Amino acid sequence: RLFTRATGRSPLRTAALARLDRAAALVTRGDEAFAAIAARLGYANQFHFSRAFRRAYGRSPTTARNDAQQRGIPLLHGASLPPRVRGR
Repeated sequence: RLFTRATGRSPLRTAALARLDRAAALVTRGDEAFAAIAARLGYANQFHFSRAFRRAYGRSPTTARNDAQQRGIPLLHGASLPPRVRGR
């Protein structure tokens, strides 16, 4: 409770956001397969990873990687900022 009061989010949510921040770095700065990124970061599968990524960043990992590699467009915000979807 102290952690939640101090940070405004639960320890679980904080860990999930940190994992998404790491995923964004791997997606946009490398060429590792999305399934390998998902496994490395502890997602159940590539679908679960892609869905979490899209919720946090508003675009798929494929789109984020293509934008970063082809046009130099970074993610608009980090996952640690409030997500753009309802409920979380």
